[in-house]
Amino acid sequence: MSPEPRKSTVIIAGSGLTGLTFALMMQRLGIDYILLEAYGSCTPNIGASIALQPQGLRVLHQLGLWDDIQDAWQPLTETALVDHETGKMHFTDTVDLLKQRHGYGVGFFNRHDLVSILHKHVREKERLLVNQKVVRIDGLEDKVVVHTAAGDVFEAQMIVGADGVHSAVRREMWRNAETAGPGAIPEEDKKPITCDWATCFGVSSHTENIPPGFVGSLTGDGRNAGWMGGKGGRTFTFWTFRLPEEMRKCTHDAIPRFTAEDHHEAIETAKKWTANTTKSQGLAVDFDKLYDQRDPVHSGITALPHFVLRKWHFGRIVVIGDAAHKFNPLPGQGGMNCIVSAATFVNCLQEALGDGLKSSTWDMATLDRAFTNLASTRVPVVLDAVERSEEVIRFCAWSTPANRLWFKTLMPILPNSYHADGASHVVKTGRALKGLALPDVAHTIPYDDEIERLQKGGKFAAPSIGSVLTATAVAVLGGVFAVRTIREHPGLAGQALEAWKTLMPVN
Repeated sequence: MSPEPRKSTVIIAGSGLTGLTFALMMQRLGIDYILLEAYGSCTPNIGASIALQPQGLRVLHQLGLWDDIQDAWQPLTETALVDHETGKMHFTDTVDLLKQRHGYGVGFFNRHDLVSILHKHVREKERLLVNQKVVRIDGLEDKVVVHTAAGDVFEAQMIVGADGVHSAVRREMWRNAETAGPGAIPEEDKKPITCDWATCFGVSSHTENIPPGFVGSLTGDGRNAGWMGGKGGRTFTFWTFRLPEEMRKCTHDAIPRFTAEDHHEAIETAKKWTANTTKSQGLAVDFDKLYDQRDPVHSGITALPHFVLRKWHFGRIVVIGDAAHKFNPLPGQGGMNCIVSAATFVNCLQEALGDGLKSSTWDMATLDRAFTNLASTRVPVVLDAVERSEEVIRFCAWSTPANRLWFKTLMPILPNSYHADGASHVVKTGRALKGLALPDVAHTIPYDDEIERLQKGGKFAAPSIGSVLTATAVAVLGGVFAVRTIREHPGLAGQALEAWKTLMPVN
């Protein structure tokens, strides 16, 4: 005899950053929900670091977490990009500029600390159910029925898959869609995904010459060694490397996995590679100690696939976060876009359901409008942002001769504003939660949702001829800047040419 199902309006699968953030949003709106976590704890003390950027901090501030975050996070202070062939260090300082533009700085956390803060703010912990791995979802016209490995059954108006890149909810969504025939899920979504890179992550107790807030990136040759000085005598470490050609395409359910031996061999390669970098130009990190003093509990190896689903729902099943879009972690935008997708989804629900938001039954057609609006709003944005995250790792690992040339010749002379522009392009696409007060935080570049509100209110004009001419002038001035730079640095043109020659194949 089947157990009596537990009923709620919303089921959330997964208690990571996305799932707990979405739970707090449901809490704020007074929506009945439960959260199903596959493992034995919602706050396991595993994993390494997570980056925090303005568009995510804006939403977390709305949810009342800002004070706790400021107490626990490590703000970024300075970044150094290091040429692994020469040891030359190029320092960038974009923190103040990004804060001026977007209202918040950039920083990083131990992942467990951030998840613990989210968990702390859940008022009714009994809504968070552990050891409840989703194994089957039956989508019906008026509800979803969710079965777990523990033998329990749950019913709701919808299930939100916030269960990460290996999403069981996504798998079940696709299985349910098969009953609707071809085209229910775009073929693009089921094609093999790209997985060019893998990374060894960790938390090290070695902090010599790595002050808190300092971020370093040793670049080049299909590889990248990164380190970040954290709080409490911790250094977050990364060793990112290109995978063999035969591993660079995979399906969603067959993403490459690695053994402990693979991890050990990768770290030994990292030690040898970093040992070849000269320390005469100011690089003072002892990479052997950095890697040897990593805490094994918070260290591991993982593949880095990237993808964006075109359709995030079927019936009453929807996926958000890493289940729908996966970023390369190097620019630190993955987690923040998970938060923004969650906020966007809640906004779409509010718009579609209106006064019916607090009802215990949600009409299927109305839900479908919310789901469709979510994807149409977010898919174009995350497609661009995911590709930009890949561009960052390709640049920082010199994946092409052009990347190498750019790093050695042009990157060192570019102003801080240039380095901030890439982040700003993604950050400004952030969306705040509707229905909650916006923090009074000054910023000079409006977020996309702010521009939309001004446009709807008739307070934001379309670009004028004058603004177009101004943009043209800026582009021209960019060219003038490049010419002037070469004049002020007469050796640059020759340096670039010589660097290019070294990259050309020898006949």
